[in-house]
Amino acid sequence: MKNHFFILFLFFFSLSGNAQTSFSFEKSIAEAKALSDSDEAIAALEALLQKAEQAEVQDTLALIYHTIGLKSYQTDAGKAIANTKKAIEIRASLQDTAGLTMSCFNVSRFYMLLTNNEFDAIPTFEQIVALGPDPINKNYYNSLTYLCQLEGKRGDYFKAIQYGELGISGLEAKDEITSADEVAKAQFLYTLASIYNEMEGTKNLRKSLVYFQPAIQILEQQDELYDLANCYLEIGNTYSYLNEPQSAAESYQKAFELFYSDEYYNAAVKALNNLSGEYIHLGEMAKAKAVLQQGMDIRDELYGEGYDYRKAILHNSLGEVYLNEEDHEAALTALYEAIYHLFPDLKAANNKLPSEEQMSVTTQKQDLLAFLENIAKVHIATYQEDDSKDKLKAALAAIEKSDALIDLMRFEQTAEESKLVWRNKVHDTYELALWICKELNDVEKAFYFMEKSKSILLLEGLLAADARAVIPNDLADKEKALFEATLQIKEELAESPGNVKKLNALLDTQKELDELVKDLAKAYPKYHGLKYESKVLSLADAKSNLGKDQHLTLSYFVGEENIYALAFGQSEEAFIQIPFTTALNESISGFLAQFLSAQTILNDPAPYAQYGYEVYEALLLPIFDQIEQKDIKSLDLILDGKLQYIPFEALLTTSGKEKSGIANLPYLIHDYVIGYAYSATILQKQISTPIHPSAQILGVAPFANTDNQFGALAYSEEELAMIESAINGIYSLDASASLASFLAQAESFPILHLSTHASAQSDGGFPRIFFNEKSLLLPDLYALELPSDLVVLSACETGLGEVEVGEGVMSLARGFTYAGAQSLISSLWKVNDRSTAILFQSFYQNLLRGKSKTTALHQSKLDYLMDNERPAFQKSPYYWAGFVHIGGDQILELDANKSLLWIWIGVGVGFLLAIGILRYVVFK
Repeated sequence: MKNHFFILFLFFFSLSGNAQTSFSFEKSIAEAKALSDSDEAIAALEALLQKAEQAEVQDTLALIYHTIGLKSYQTDAGKAIANTKKAIEIRASLQDTAGLTMSCFNVSRFYMLLTNNEFDAIPTFEQIVALGPDPINKNYYNSLTYLCQLEGKRGDYFKAIQYGELGISGLEAKDEITSADEVAKAQFLYTLASIYNEMEGTKNLRKSLVYFQPAIQILEQQDELYDLANCYLEIGNTYSYLNEPQSAAESYQKAFELFYSDEYYNAAVKALNNLSGEYIHLGEMAKAKAVLQQGMDIRDELYGEGYDYRKAILHNSLGEVYLNEEDHEAALTALYEAIYHLFPDLKAANNKLPSEEQMSVTTQKQDLLAFLENIAKVHIATYQEDDSKDKLKAALAAIEKSDALIDLMRFEQTAEESKLVWRNKVHDTYELALWICKELNDVEKAFYFMEKSKSILLLEGLLAADARAVIPNDLADKEKALFEATLQIKEELAESPGNVKKLNALLDTQKELDELVKDLAKAYPKYHGLKYESKVLSLADAKSNLGKDQHLTLSYFVGEENIYALAFGQSEEAFIQIPFTTALNESISGFLAQFLSAQTILNDPAPYAQYGYEVYEALLLPIFDQIEQKDIKSLDLILDGKLQYIPFEALLTTSGKEKSGIANLPYLIHDYVIGYAYSATILQKQISTPIHPSAQILGVAPFANTDNQFGALAYSEEELAMIESAINGIYSLDASASLASFLAQAESFPILHLSTHASAQSDGGFPRIFFNEKSLLLPDLYALELPSDLVVLSACETGLGEVEVGEGVMSLARGFTYAGAQSLISSLWKVNDRSTAILFQSFYQNLLRGKSKTTALHQSKLDYLMDNERPAFQKSPYYWAGFVHIGGDQILELDANKSLLWIWIGVGVGFLLAIGILRYVVFK
């Protein structure tokens, strides 16, 4: 080696005395690159650097740095990355697209292959994509594929899907599609399938299956074994999620054989690991152990016998085998070995669980979450054998680590859609936590996990406005504008999926927003704290801030096996576990079905009476039995899952009373004033915000005399007239009730009253509320700032939408809360136009009398129900129970219209008499 280097040195030295024209950098670089000894090659290339700098040949200098990186990567990853980054800097300044994309691609692959920081590859892949599908950008589609995979692995599924769709759309738009393009398309297809697999759920798995068949056809035609193996791997995942272990095992076996024959050993080990899981499901533990040992042998041959993060998942799977064999000691040993492979220092320090700081830097967060939860399950299984509370405490410690890790993962994801998927995926974690808390009788921890399982993303949205308030106005405006731009592009993409231009625009805007938020978090620590440290209320603080005389707050969690209910007042508390039986599920569904039409209850009250009592008996009576204080007069309900659709006021407190007539049933409303909240933490934030003095109303009725596809709302004009006669404000009908007019004025009014049509769009479209010329969509609300004391959504289905597990109903009500409303009134079904007008005339009258918002709505329902002049059929709960109050329950200071107030009673009574005797057939 020394002789070779000496010859090279003499060669370069002799060149220095000759004319520059006799020297060829290109030839010298090629000769150095051709040297088989990497140390000699690097030394020769480094010797060329100084000469290139003296000659001021920037393109050559970049090529040398690039080549040093290429020759270094097998022996020194740090050197390879550092030198290639220097090449990137120079090539970017020269606008050398071809060279820049090669250097960026190399750096990205170095991160993925040589380090434990594969997500660090994302920025340079993004740099390549930003240059567009130029013919000389050879790595454009490869980079999109890797970005799709990496964002999927990081858990930002929405962004991963964007990259995949952009790749497919771009390839399909090409004038001439080559065989390489076909293979690239297949790669996108099976990668997207893998993303939908990870997102789980029947709807996503169906999408996954759609992508496989065309991918397999392409790959078989092109004889691409590696990609075909990947396809079988992902098909196996789909079958696994569909609980078809035999089909999954067959697909994983095919994938392993193809990977191994093509010498892709790491991928082959992944297939073996997945195969072991199916053998566990099939009860074939010996086979599971055998394939795991085969995988461990391959990894040991590749990376030695020491600790390596690529070995971790095999030990986790072995732990699952031992857990199924009820060998708990061996299971824990294997699971801790999995953790040590991620954090070798823990083994040396004799610590078993990583710190939050350690968890924050690992790129294997999804794997680590599985390890921690399996450790908790082993401790629980041991507790169930020996009844040791210490085992439960150890399980709780593992779950608390999981909870901290979930927070870290949420902060790494930027797309709201991805965060919603993760709220669903970790719901089981919180169910496990609550089971442990119930066994330990730890009500305080149970309350913490209840809060962490509810509306955390809504809380983040509310805190975002607070965070913007502590940074300079220009930066706050820029952040808000970028956020609004992403929402707008998402709406447009919903109308034209796969649009390349819009996909690129969304990715660019998201990236700019992400970078701005990161910069702001570094520059303004208080901004970071407000935006990311969404701490939930403690039980002690909840009792202090929300507790009132004769009042209970009840929080529910709906799990797969149990429903948990936690109630607290100023001094009392109760925590119960309710088996979520098939019978209870049928009672809840049966009760909700009573509100599908106005005639259901009237035609046959018996099912209503049965289900109404069964739900009360299961969900409320056990709590009331545990609370010592018997004079409770009011409730705040924090609901979960399908419970969010239940009008609790309309439940029945005794059974077998249907024969007494629909008007005389023992409704819960006779016993309690009931309000609703998204979480105790959000409720406390809402009630702590000062209300406006002398509040006026912005009232709109776009369809008082104007039709849309749902028809005119004749009684909305009278509804607004009654309110206007008592409370000052601006009231707009028909053409003047436009969306543009509403948005121009809404921020200035403490109370917003919208008497209009709305739709939950259960077919997959966005929930929307209609104005005269266009509709306001749910995503539009996320971009608004409406610091209202009260929003009244006098319209159909404003409290309905898709239930996102762990977050709540994606309804218009949630959207207005996100925009800043302290409280709102929304509807749970297609409410009736006339009964709505009656309820809200009475509601505002009660507000003027000094009643709080929840109490005012409660009293208006009671007045409606107890009115002896009203026909019995009109007292069906379908007509009065559909509206609920959500949020802070303050007493409002209204700007009363004193000059017209004297006619309120007379006109109101006449109005009620005029419409009360008519049949109810119009819906909002």
